[in-house]
Amino acid sequence: MPKRYSDGEIIQLILQGESDLSKGMEALYYQFRPKVFPGLVKHLGNKEEAEEIFQQALLSLTESIIDQRFKGKSSLHTYLYSIAKNLSYKKYHRSGKISPMSTVEIPEEIAENTPESIFLTQEIAQLVQEAIQKLAPKQQKVLSLWIRKHSMQEIAEKLGYSSPTVVRVTKSRGLKDLAEIIKNDPALQRAIKEIYDQF
Repeated sequence: MPKRYSDGEIIQLILQGESDLSKGMEALYYQFRPKVFPGLVKHLGNKEEAEEIFQQALLSLTESIIDQRFKGKSSLHTYLYSIAKNLSYKKYHRSGKISPMSTVEIPEEIAENTPESIFLTQEIAQLVQEAIQKLAPKQQKVLSLWIRKHSMQEIAEKLGYSSPTVVRVTKSRGLKDLAEIIKNDPALQRAIKEIYDQF
């Protein structure tokens, strides 16, 4: 039986990153899935869609912890359930598949401020690849495979991650760090701008 962690312990694991991030996400999954998943299945009437929503909610909660938007005013279970409830409502309220549910006010999901749009030319890709070398080793490996169009599942299998969700978090964190590197490197910014100006 997997070890049970307190909310504080899970948060600490996720904030420590690397292998502890995987442990923290596994704890979220195994401790809270039994509490959240059945309700999603009941609302959605489909286990596959419920699993998709749960995975998205798990990722959103993890990013909220990393970005410190989760303030601890509610339990992790309550926060995760609120995200899942809102996601299922947003996805299906127009389709008529489920009746509208009341939503709980939570911070908006963070939009990834990533440099994905700069992968337009070989020149820019080379510049970004050089910037990637400044990231943590695991982020480098994930982003290098992602740039080569590997799926999250493929990356998880190649690098030994416990699930594609952990890969998504690592990718998201890596892209944010990469964006920060580019932001703080005027020479790199100028080089990218010069390439863009050629088109």
